[in-house]
Amino acid sequence: MGKQRISGQQAYRNFQESFQNSFRKARPITKDAAVLESLAAEGTVATLGHPEYINLKPGQSKTARAVVGFVDIRGVTKLSFALAADELLRIIQSLTEASIRAIHEGGGYIGEFTGDGVMAYFGDSATTDEEATLAALETVSLLFKSVDEIVNPELKQSGLDPIQIAAGLEFGEVLWSRIGLAEISQLKPIGTATFLAGKLSSGKYTNAWECKVGMKLANWIPDEYKNKVEQYGPVSVNKQQYTRELYLFDWRQFARDALLNKPRLEEEVRKRFSGPGLLGVASGTRVLSSPAPAQGGPRPLKDRPFF
Repeated sequence: MGKQRISGQQAYRNFQESFQNSFRKARPITKDAAVLESLAAEGTVATLGHPEYINLKPGQSKTARAVVGFVDIRGVTKLSFALAADELLRIIQSLTEASIRAIHEGGGYIGEFTGDGVMAYFGDSATTDEEATLAALETVSLLFKSVDEIVNPELKQSGLDPIQIAAGLEFGEVLWSRIGLAEISQLKPIGTATFLAGKLSSGKYTNAWECKVGMKLANWIPDEYKNKVEQYGPVSVNKQQYTRELYLFDWRQFARDALLNKPRLEEEVRKRFSGPGLLGVASGTRVLSSPAPAQGGPRPLKDRPFF
């Protein structure tokens, strides 16, 4: 079993408490450092980047599997025209605090803040592929639900327009690498999963209130939670064309099911994942560095619902 996670109901309540407490206090920017220190002290956040690879030096890298996700906040630019900087900060800081907690408590790690959003990843050496997948899908679903049911009513009560979010997710092998020189560097997961997930979170590919996933992650998801959409590409590289199948993930239904009976959902996911996985690795294999070369293809879950 990998990183400890809490129940969906508790995660939802924690998000509400965190956002409302931060938003209503109108915490000034000078206290941000103290806030992060407080979160770190209680184990909510340590540093940006995956803890198992954070000590890599520039030029070093390790290969592992992960679910990579980008959550993009829509509507912030519009608010910036109408609000003073400190008011805009109050919204961004409150949402960021609550999102950090939700991702951490959901079993994920914060990769970086991307201007109007956040990059996160799920999976470590103590986590199986199915555990990482379930954690990512549930966490993102609850983030959507929380923004819709907690953040926006709070903004409305303060006379502010609602915000919207969108997300992109993909699973795959990534090359954990430290990019840069000496102290001026950043940990990055390099691979198709990372770059595709980032693209899918943008307005060019995904509408507000949508979560779009790549085909490798979609192969884990039963048909009841996904709908196939227009593919990504084709893109031409060295006179060869590449495409990727894309799917819309039904986060609303998944969030309802996760909140209804999370222990049963987890049990069924682990029980029903069997045979070769997405990268030809048997179910239950943990996300270790330098995995063996892939053998065979993915195993879809077309006829295996969660319940």
